[in-house]
Amino acid sequence: MALAYAYYPYTLQFTFAAGTSRGVLREKKTWFLKLWDEQTPEVFGLGEAGPLVGLSIDDRPEMRAVLEGLQERIAQADVPTN
Repeated sequence: MALAYAYYPYTLQFTFAAGTSRGVLREKKTWFLKLWDEQTPEVFGLGEAGPLVGLSIDDRPEMRAVLEGLQERIAQADVPTN
């Protein structure tokens, strides 16, 4: 089974001031992820990678590079078909 993967950056605009231990957030940058079997693209999974800048331990300035690396690993994955 050949898997395909895509990621999309997105900025969530908060309708309220989200208070944190380091100030107030009015928006949050996030990434939406999509994974599907190339033979049946109508069946897919969605996910989100949304570390909070300056707050999350997963916050990485090179997030796009991390997601690109994941794309390469998924393309090389050997996934059983059942």
